[in-house]
Amino acid sequence: MRRHCIVIGGGIMGASAAYHLARAGARVTVLEKGEEPAPGVTRHAFGWINLINLPPDATLELYRFRNEAVQGYRGLDGELGGKLGLRWCGSLVWKDTAEKTERLFREHMTAGNRVELAGPERIVELEPGLEAIPDCAVHSPDEAVADPLHVTKTLLDAARERGAEIRFCTEVEAIETLGGSVSGVRAGEGFIETDAVIVTAGARAKALLQPLGIDPGLSTSPAVLLRFKAENAFVRGVVSNPDLEVRQGAGNEVLVAEDYSEAEDQAEVRNKVLASIRDRFSGTGAIQSVSLTVGQRPMPDDGMPIVGRAWEIDGLFLAVAHAGLILGPLAGKLLTREIMEDAAAAIPTSISAKRRMRFQGEG
Repeated sequence: MRRHCIVIGGGIMGASAAYHLARAGARVTVLEKGEEPAPGVTRHAFGWINLINLPPDATLELYRFRNEAVQGYRGLDGELGGKLGLRWCGSLVWKDTAEKTERLFREHMTAGNRVELAGPERIVELEPGLEAIPDCAVHSPDEAVADPLHVTKTLLDAARERGAEIRFCTEVEAIETLGGSVSGVRAGEGFIETDAVIVTAGARAKALLQPLGIDPGLSTSPAVLLRFKAENAFVRGVVSNPDLEVRQGAGNEVLVAEDYSEAEDQAEVRNKVLASIRDRFSGTGAIQSVSLTVGQRPMPDDGMPIVGRAWEIDGLFLAVAHAGLILGPLAGKLLTREIMEDAAAAIPTSISAKRRMRFQGEG
């Protein structure tokens, strides 16, 4: 009998899990409370599939996991006939001092990533539109950009083609267990029996898991995505520095990601970003604001992704991470191996959901 798996959440994590599980032969049902795919943070993601933008205290294991995730996009795109819409453009990153930028370069060299420490002439060669040139920057060529909503829809379509059922406007009210194992979920239409539940609901994961006595150690952090239309294309890849994180979108669309405090005035944020663009780049021509949206990023308390079987409840799995677009496809693949082949060893210890047992009973 085919194993039935319910995936809670139709963002990038859920879409990836659904695709890989359906491809492996599982009977898959995706339950999404919104009216369309990726109504949450995925829709507001910057769309940078990167190696370089890791937390300062990242472990070597996380560097390797991130590298595998980014490079895995090439294979996934090949499986899907090039439909993901990836653009492999690389990035240029610098910190507020040359010393910190050089440290970033050394960290990635130690981790085995292909990076280059670029001086001013090389920086201008890579990004001719830059006006204010730093002393040095790290160039990471093996990085891509993509539309997160398009990637999510493509994966859900591929899952559906392989037999998955995608249900929108279906909010999961509770995960039910029996004898220490998952038995099903309660949703708007009643009880749905299942063999496995995969929680990929981002910030909502905490509310779904707490009634089971599980605190996944999650908080949320707001971020804004700003879209502009520029008269001229002025950035080739991704440019990230202390003032600005910017990339070219489709046509002359420009996307900017910003950390955000909900106390900030959105008009002030927009004006600050416009000023940074004009200070950093030449030849932009007229720039018009298109939109500013706020997404609530799910942030594990220890900064590490949470992927895999959740504690001592058989059949319950979890996939939550900041930078879900980057890690989602690999997380879905590893979850599928754990669910279908019992291959838990494929998930690094520092990322595995089981590590969070150390939080039980604290406080």
